[in-house]
Amino acid sequence: MNLRLRSRATHRVPSVDEPARMTPAIPAFREGSPKLRMVLARSAAIDLHDLRMAGTTMLFLALMLPSIPGYPGVPCLLRTFTGVPCPFCGMSTSVKETVRLQLRDAWAANPAGVVAVVAAVLLIVFRPRRMTLPTLLIPVTLGAMWVFQLFRFSIL
Repeated sequence: MNLRLRSRATHRVPSVDEPARMTPAIPAFREGSPKLRMVLARSAAIDLHDLRMAGTTMLFLALMLPSIPGYPGVPCLLRTFTGVPCPFCGMSTSVKETVRLQLRDAWAANPAGVVAVVAAVLLIVFRPRRMTLPTLLIPVTLGAMWVFQLFRFSIL
């Protein structure tokens, strides 16, 4: 029985005339891999009616909630119990400040709130029926939001 171990990484040094190319060690992410193309090609078609209604409700509440006397805000349950902020920490503050055109305060609370208000306004004004988004957009966006919050609260 002949057993040979093969490394998946490429260890060949390019010549001087040949441009340097990085080849990932993971086969699924090699250039032209069908698995990578399949992952990147996946997309989700979204019916925007419900999202438009949620955006309208968000904008209405952002206008009305600050006028309630003694309004303390919405506490984050994850941060309350663990001390770790969730990706949505500061979202209500950010949306409220964006509606009041206090963009610096809104961006400091959570940049995704500014994006949510702009998206809601665009959905209301242009009224598209459907939209197709890459499926990787959701986890990448949530990850970026969480990293922002971890830096904001000096955890990272």
